[in-house]
Amino acid sequence: MDITKITRSARKVLRLKYCGAVIVAAGSASRMGGIDKVMAQLNGEPMIARTVRNFQECDAVGEIVIVTREDLVMPIMELTAEIEKVTAVVVGGASRQESVAMGLGAVNGALFLLGFVLLQSNMKRNGVVLSSIFMKLGLLVPMVISIFLFREIPAPMQIAGGILILGGVLYYSRLEQNG
Repeated sequence: MDITKITRSARKVLRLKYCGAVIVAAGSASRMGGIDKVMAQLNGEPMIARTVRNFQECDAVGEIVIVTREDLVMPIMELTAEIEKVTAVVVGGASRQESVAMGLGAVNGALFLLGFVLLQSNMKRNGVVLSSIFMKLGLLVPMVISIFLFREIPAPMQIAGGILILGGVLYYSRLEQNG
């Protein structure tokens, strides 16, 4: 079955405008015996260029972020200069998880700015204390989702932070009821 037909059908049901793609290409080529698969030629074209072009042609993808090693940032920027959906080429971290986080951070940079603007307007309307509490609840929700959905076990400091957030919300709500 054609994957394009599947994604178009899914987009009609899910009503997504677009999504961002993070291509993690920051490995050390250790599993390939020193052959750098990112820049390895496949039919006369670097592998990364073929990968990015496929994401460029996908209707559901609106933004592409490439995470790579420091020595490959400039070559990849040159290869992808004409590809309009590539919004950033960033240096990866020490591990795959860190590299993915760097890519997600680049994709979500605009969302962070929007969140900051909304927080500022919320503070003007509702006050700093209430806005601060709801902002902290925004940290608690992903933690709860990761526990139930991905079966992650939070570290003791994360548990303590969650308890403090809940305690603050309960304390503030009691203040409002009494005052």
